[in-house]
Amino acid sequence: MGVMLPGAKMKTGSAFILLSVLCLSAMLAFLPNRADAQENGNKLALVVGNSDYASVGALPNAKRDAQAFHAFLLAQKFQSTLLVDTDRKTLAEALGQFVRRIGPEDTALFYFAGHGMQLRGENFLLGTEAALASEFDVPGETLALSEVISAMERRAKVSLLFIDACRDNPLANRLNAEVEGASRGAATRDLRRSGPAVRARWSPLPQHPVRSRSTVSAIIRPSPRPSLAIWRRPASKSAPRSSG
Repeated sequence: MGVMLPGAKMKTGSAFILLSVLCLSAMLAFLPNRADAQENGNKLALVVGNSDYASVGALPNAKRDAQAFHAFLLAQKFQSTLLVDTDRKTLAEALGQFVRRIGPEDTALFYFAGHGMQLRGENFLLGTEAALASEFDVPGETLALSEVISAMERRAKVSLLFIDACRDNPLANRLNAEVEGASRGAATRDLRRSGPAVRARWSPLPQHPVRSRSTVSAIIRPSPRPSLAIWRRPASKSAPRSSG
């Protein structure tokens, strides 16, 4: 039985939600506690933070956010693996190992902070060594988000994906200008091609917006009443607004 957000569509035995930080904190409050862990399966996570890119702008916050979120997940009894400044090959290998560990009763979480891009309606994650001379380089230099979603969907009971990706980079901009003329700015896009009930928020800026930083901090800050405080605290500090 999966966990769903209002308005999401369910596929039997699995729910996929690509989460904003606020939604993620709410979902974590519903995950099995230690007493129920054996009955409900394991809680597995792969956390990726890419800051130091060779061909596009650096993202200083990506690595720090990933490290902080990894520590938070460990405190929530996740079996979490952290990768920082990883290239496409290493990321693909880590994802393969991660997916193979997932059992039918497990909760699986994938977090990626770094550069991303969209081309012809598909979304891609960039490793630190990505070099794109043309659209034909995309399959070998990036990872398709739809493939990550599909792999997790086939195995996990509940799957959570949080993608904190910046699309404002010269590689993506040039390819999109050549292929289709990309629209600029923050985008919340329905990714129905990639699987059921998947939504993404992409930032147009190399630095996270203030709201994003304060929300991440609120999630990882210790609280005596985590399921209540994690959900309510960010809303009391800042009203939701666009990343752009």
